[in-house]
Amino acid sequence: MKSSFVLLVSLLLLSSAWAGCPNNAIGSARTFASQFPSPSDQAVVITQDTVLETSPGVVLKSLTVRAKLYIKDANLELRTGFLKVESGGYLIAGGSDCPINNKVKIILHGPQTDKDVNTIGVDYDGTAFGSKGLVVANGGSISLWGNVQGPTWTRIASTATKGTNSITLKDEVQWAVGDAIVIASTDFSGVVDFNLKNSDVNYPQARGFPFPDQNERKIITAISSDKKTLTLDSALTYTHWGSGNQFAEVGMLNRRIVITSSEDSDALAYGGHILMRKGNVLELSGIEVTRMGQRGVLARYPVHFHNMSEVEDIKPFIQHSSIHNNFQRCLVVHQSHGVTVRNNVAFNTSGHCYFLEDGMEHGTVFDGNLGVLANPIAVADGGLLPTDNRASIFWIVNPNNTWTNNAAAGGQHGFWFAMPERPRNLALKLYGLNDAYAWPRKHPLGKFDGNVAHSNRENGLHIDDMENADGTTSLADYSPMKGPYKSEWPYGSGFLEAHFTNFLAYKNRDSGIWGKTSLRFSRCILEDNNRGFMVNGKTLLSDSLFVGETDNIGNPVPIYGKTYQRSTSSKWGSYTDMLQGHSSYDNGGPQFSVRNKFVNYISTDSRKAAALVPLRTGPFMLFPGTQFGHQLEFENANQFFLNYAGQDCEYGWNVLDADGKISGYPGGAWIQSNETHFMREGCVWKSEWNAHVCPTFGEGYAQVTLRGTSAKVDNPAPGYDIPKTGSRTIRGVFRPLGSGLNGPQGLMQGADTGGTYQLMHNLITRKGYAVEFYTAEGTPATTPNPLRVNVQSSNSGDWLILAFPYPSGTTFTEVVDEYYPSTKRTAVNSMAELTHLTYFFDSASSHLYLLTFNDYDGSNPSDVFGYKFSDGGNYRSTRITASCGSACIPPLNGVPSAVEIPKPFKAETYVAVLNGKQSVSNPTSSNYGRAYFFFHPNSVSGERELHYKIFHDVPGTSATISIKEGAPGVEGSTLSLAIPVGNTAAAGILSLTRREWEALATGSLYVSVAANGNEAIRGRILCNGVCSKPPKSALKIGDVCNPAYETQSIYSNDAFTKPAVAGNWNETRSKSNFANTDALCGSSSWSLEFTETSASGASWWSTGSTGLVIDAKYKSIEFFVKTPVGKRGSTIGLNIYKEGATPSSLSIEVLPSEIDNFVIDDLTWSRVRIPLSRLAIAGKPRTIYIWNHWTAPTASLLIDEFRFSTEEAAPITDLADIIIPQASEYYKEEIEYPTENIPEVSMIVGGGNKMSSAGSVSVSIVVLLIATFAMFF
Repeated sequence: MKSSFVLLVSLLLLSSAWAGCPNNAIGSARTFASQFPSPSDQAVVITQDTVLETSPGVVLKSLTVRAKLYIKDANLELRTGFLKVESGGYLIAGGSDCPINNKVKIILHGPQTDKDVNTIGVDYDGTAFGSKGLVVANGGSISLWGNVQGPTWTRIASTATKGTNSITLKDEVQWAVGDAIVIASTDFSGVVDFNLKNSDVNYPQARGFPFPDQNERKIITAISSDKKTLTLDSALTYTHWGSGNQFAEVGMLNRRIVITSSEDSDALAYGGHILMRKGNVLELSGIEVTRMGQRGVLARYPVHFHNMSEVEDIKPFIQHSSIHNNFQRCLVVHQSHGVTVRNNVAFNTSGHCYFLEDGMEHGTVFDGNLGVLANPIAVADGGLLPTDNRASIFWIVNPNNTWTNNAAAGGQHGFWFAMPERPRNLALKLYGLNDAYAWPRKHPLGKFDGNVAHSNRENGLHIDDMENADGTTSLADYSPMKGPYKSEWPYGSGFLEAHFTNFLAYKNRDSGIWGKTSLRFSRCILEDNNRGFMVNGKTLLSDSLFVGETDNIGNPVPIYGKTYQRSTSSKWGSYTDMLQGHSSYDNGGPQFSVRNKFVNYISTDSRKAAALVPLRTGPFMLFPGTQFGHQLEFENANQFFLNYAGQDCEYGWNVLDADGKISGYPGGAWIQSNETHFMREGCVWKSEWNAHVCPTFGEGYAQVTLRGTSAKVDNPAPGYDIPKTGSRTIRGVFRPLGSGLNGPQGLMQGADTGGTYQLMHNLITRKGYAVEFYTAEGTPATTPNPLRVNVQSSNSGDWLILAFPYPSGTTFTEVVDEYYPSTKRTAVNSMAELTHLTYFFDSASSHLYLLTFNDYDGSNPSDVFGYKFSDGGNYRSTRITASCGSACIPPLNGVPSAVEIPKPFKAETYVAVLNGKQSVSNPTSSNYGRAYFFFHPNSVSGERELHYKIFHDVPGTSATISIKEGAPGVEGSTLSLAIPVGNTAAAGILSLTRREWEALATGSLYVSVAANGNEAIRGRILCNGVCSKPPKSALKIGDVCNPAYETQSIYSNDAFTKPAVAGNWNETRSKSNFANTDALCGSSSWSLEFTETSASGASWWSTGSTGLVIDAKYKSIEFFVKTPVGKRGSTIGLNIYKEGATPSSLSIEVLPSEIDNFVIDDLTWSRVRIPLSRLAIAGKPRTIYIWNHWTAPTASLLIDEFRFSTEEAAPITDLADIIIPQASEYYKEEIEYPTENIPEVSMIVGGGNKMSSAGSVSVSIVVLLIATFAMFF
């Protein structure tokens, strides 16, 4: 028994030893020499365990392994036409505990063959192995372990100047004299001399003024005793920086196990290749792969993990290896999921280097790898993809992988996220187009952290230009979502966060980071790039450092005979390119910049510089709403600059300095371009910014896009020729109504978008504008027909009136609001009838008037990674088709006069100044804010709407905003008015109850901003002009429980009035409780909860009932309703099922005018009274149900006293204006704003509710808050 136990233990120990050192298991393996004494030009097949102890001394025709082939730890060479490990075979050299210490070389021989020739054969599934390769077939295994005298790569510890022959490293190394190393450039990338490839369409991105590649390969000749200083075989040609955040990488290129090709492979760039299928063991550690890859041949790469599918069970890896001086690619993971690529060095290849192939690869880990120098190669010269002429270090076609602690230098981009919409090639065959997860561009980001990209020809991190089905690329967004996915909205099961962290990018010729759509970046360092950051979409960049210019001046070369002090990012040698920090794209947003620091962005005589800028070359204007200024810092940096380079992107810039720290405006300010129609009272010119700073205001901005095709108008009236402005050719003009031809204007150049011309401009809302169209020659043009008008990037409650010129007598085939819901607008006969559902053609002015209105209430704000913002909600698009065909010649009779604002859009204005002085709990707070309100007592929805915009500088994502009721100096009570946005500028629409309107009108409401639950600032909301109180309620106290008028009960106290019983439509969606103690009359009320759209109420289907008989004396149906505590604003209706000759069902929605309290809330029992004429009850109703609206499928209600009434449902009367407490009396302190060279500007001013104009005025340098809130109609 004891001997058996000892034997078992011995076997277990031996098995463990084999796992760490397979060579210990050689045992009875026969030697290669004994089996193949004369193998010259022989096709050798290993059928039993064999050990290769010495070099065969000849070139084998081929070597096929069907058993174990051990390679002994000895200096030897194995030369063969190919080496194939078949299923069950196992190639072994060393192990994790006994790596190879001597030099083992596997050298592949053979001529170039046609790509379809498969000398090696095919796998079980038809996979072709080609020729001249080391191939591990499906079911085969490979384990190669070379001893690595680490680390595989490190960084220099201090700057190594050109001319010296030594470098000092950060880490102690175990490298040896004679080892080869690569020292990465720390200057801008090399540039191909345009004289050598002049007008070469195959290399448009690589050509320019010649600049040398500064990556250097050296041999170690001596190593210091501390193992950190290396002496090199020759002096450095270039300085390699090692200070601050920039330290040149140094990678060791030699390894003990070398897989390479014969020297004659160089002539045709046709080396060997390593291809591995799924086997039992796939381990590559400490190998050197050089002179490999077969240029222009698909699937023939230096290292290739091919079509293994899921490999988590076997965990294949390549680590501590060197892949250098190869003919195409470095390492490819193809349709294999779960590979580990760690601590490798790749240097000098053609085409993309670290490569994911078809788009479905996931679960792979790229950790601690170095990639240096991916040379561009066009398809005409052997590139495999059209993008290989823009070769990246990391080519990424599926984001659901891990990239950590990698370094990328010398590619077009360091990291290129280029996900195709659908998988390509083999993956497409495997998954097909019906697979709900085969959407790589929607896949989540695995992890991207701690990576470095520098010295690339374009961008450090590039998330754009994504693959098409044919391998070309197109501009595209990355929008990660939960699966399953589909091609139509909503595309997936909810958006996911893609968070890029701890990224360092420097000396990239274009951008440190370039990307598209909603992405998050934090703790990034962006230095010495032409542009630090450029990402569109709803983006958050936080806790990052931007440095325009560091002490690393690079290795400048003479340019056209002139020597400069530092290298330039321009590939054409220009020293005038603007130095940019955070650049805003011309669409998308808003973007948030939070707790970032900007250093050394100072203009010189030859070039401008700024920390914050718009896109410099773009035909369209930036979406208004981008927010800078959340705790930003600037050191030796010009904060903003607008260059006005001749394209629209800089002429319509409106960004929010959210906390006012940049501009010096307490509580925030708008920074905007110099278009005259933007100017308003309080705007200040900043010469060093070439822009204006303007106070916050209530109106806000919206972006309008016009699409269509115009034609030239012959013999136009004088005065309408619009010359070029700078280098812009003006194709469209917005003019405020009533302003005249010499008044304020907004100019547009636009661009052709696939045959349709597109114009775009940002406009101040709650105003009216006339539009003019022009030709490229600057002469009047016809109004496009059809014309598409889009309004986007607006806030809740924003509206615009737009006037388009048409010939007198024009009729309109259609004026349709496109997209969802598609609605045909109705023609009306006057401006008074104009709404967002109608249009008005004024024959007197020959203009079509269109009103656009954002009726989204802002209750469900977008969240940009913790920073919520009031999303515009609706993308408005209207198509106008006129009878004038292609000859819609404008009247050319001037700008139309000011117009009367339609009644639903007239507003009373309120304002609040927020500070610590008014706070009860924090009177010493230095924070500040402003809030602006437009109250619409006759809104288009029928509700009493309070439109708000609130600005403040309370920092952090925990900030919240609430509206409370109370007197000054006391802690008020929180109303159920929810402000869902707290930590950024907030905008939205609130529907007020009767009580809330009363509190608003009497100055009893205030805005409170809190941080971490503690109030920081508050401000009373006060009238800014003439305001009104609510009309008195027609409800009398005695009419609630014991009305003076006659009633017929449906429900009272705790039950329906017999013979009615409780009924439901889809009882699983609604729940009734008749014992709720929160009752109006009696001891209980009816509690009704909806989980989905449903209906509940009274039913007369019980036995013996023939339906409800209603006396003709009853004029209305009424009930009393409120919501449980914390609930508010349910949209409800009634459903009647009636019998008759033809049974029918009728549903109606309760109108706001039928709710005595205006809104159903949790504070007041409100009577709902509906005229029976709306219900059209005839015959005998079998059911009368209350239902919840589909837009709010979950709702909770308390119902009491449900009955018919002899009273009419009288409409609420019109309001009378009254004078109530004024903001100008309460807020008497003046706010000092920064002043500088304030010019005279033309602006539209005025008050009341009519659009008017005024001439040129001079702006006061001391502005009352109230003045900044004047309505600019």
